[in-house]
Amino acid sequence: PEHTRAQADALRLTGLRTTTALKDLDAVRTAVAAGGHDALLLLTADADTRSVARLDEDCHKHGLWFAAAVRDAHAWWLGPTLAPGAERTAGGW
Repeated sequence: PEHTRAQADALRLTGLRTTTALKDLDAVRTAVAAGGHDALLLLTADADTRSVARLDEDCHKHGLWFAAAVRDAHAWWLGPTLAPGAERTAGGW
């Protein structure tokens, strides 16, 4: 799809040469475990928090950098810097 090409082009600007787009979370977990990747960028609007947390753990276990963009009102749990605070009562950046 066009948006996948645009994302790959944008990621190349960061120095990434090879990207693999996967739509199924099971396929992503298999790719993480198989190795051959340096990072996982997860873009999702509907993944449940347990699945995302499991991917984060898998990436940590296999030495991959993990970043998630999750459209979820409660997604601040992804990291302490995203947690609500005095300046950001709703959380986020």
